[in-house]
Amino acid sequence: MLFLAGRAGAQNQPLAAGNKQLKTYRVGIFAPLYLDSVFNENGYRYGKNFPKFAVPGLDFVQGAQIALDSLPMLFSNIDARIFDSKSTSKPVVSLIQNKELDSIDLIIGSVKDQEYFQLAGFAKQKNIPFISATYPNDGGITGNPFLVIVNSTLKAHCEAIYSHLLQSNSTDKIYLVRRPGTQENSIAEHIKMINEPDGKPLLKIETINIDGDFSVIKNKLDSNRNSVFIGGSLNETFAGELAAYSQSISK
Repeated sequence: MLFLAGRAGAQNQPLAAGNKQLKTYRVGIFAPLYLDSVFNENGYRYGKNFPKFAVPGLDFVQGAQIALDSLPMLFSNIDARIFDSKSTSKPVVSLIQNKELDSIDLIIGSVKDQEYFQLAGFAKQKNIPFISATYPNDGGITGNPFLVIVNSTLKAHCEAIYSHLLQSNSTDKIYLVRRPGTQENSIAEHIKMINEPDGKPLLKIETINIDGDFSVIKNKLDSNRNSVFIGGSLNETFAGELAAYSQSISK
């Protein structure tokens, strides 16, 4: 299911005689509304309740509509259309293939996973700015000048973690605990570049590669010194397992 909102924006001043027609900017707003899951042929499925999985997308759309209504559009119009990024009947890839997004001038998205990559690729192909409003990193996308990341990037997170370590844990044993993976490689590279601005490391950071067995960590620890682990992965399961194992050997 595809949900379309009509033109949004502040009231325009009336055109004076002889003035050219106001330019209209077409904006596509993507959010995970899950409308195909919330509604069926019999109507709304949840009675008086509202499914939690749809709340973030609805909040984002409502915020976008408030922002559009607040814009002082005196010399142009905005035609804003809202798309359900989790639609099963018209997914993002279908919209792209059917050229339903070709007339859009700007994409704003609260998206992740495959929709994030699909919209970023489309934006680069069509030279359309894609504002990623909520995704907290670049997802491994490089060389795309049309992707604008509003949230802190992966590099910014690494810089903040490193700054804290440099100020508070410079005398401790520091370990970068990671698993195999492309994003894990990016994290390790960011940490290395930040730690070696002149080719020499400011902090001694040892890498521990985990391939399912966390017990290798214990053999690295020094009982006479404090140890600090950097969880070098964006995988939530890995993070949980690392935290649980850290607690089990905390003494």
